[in-house]
This record gives sequence, structure tokens and C-alpha cells, in this order.
Amino acid sequence: MAAWGRAYAAQSARPGKLIVTGETKPAETITLDKKYKTKSADNGHFQFNIPYKPTHCMTDIRAGKDIHSAVISGCFGVNK
Repeated sequence: MAAWGRAYAAQSARPGKLIVTGETKPAETITLDKKYKTKSADNGHFQFNIPYKPTHCMTDIRAGKDIHSAVISGCFGVNK
């Protein structure tokens, strides 16, 4: 878990598909690249499973006031 009490994992399951999982405070709003939102469950877990590919194989995850940049594993290169 990160030093500030949150953990995230980002991966590309196939080209154009992004999966981001993590843990934060229960019922907290999580924003991905200022475009997608979800809310963590009662146990703090959350997941994005979306048809999206960030331009540079990185994504910004905002939870509350914290922002974390994550490298996407299995990324298939830069969008054109």
C-alpha cells in the first residue's frame, strides 16, 4: 500500500481496454484522468473496467484530495 494509505494497480487487458483496481476509504469518489468516476465499496475497494487507452500509457487516479500517477502494465503503445 502506498505511503499515503491507498493502493492502485493499472493494466491493459487488451488494446483499448483499461482495468484499474484499488483500495481507498469506503464510499469515496475515485476519478480517473478527470474523465471517469466511480465510488469505492463499503470495504474501500474499487475498479474501473473501461474501453479507454490513455495517450502515454499512464493514468492519473484521484481519490479525495490525493492524486496518484500510475504506469499501465501491458500497455500497447501510444495512441495516434
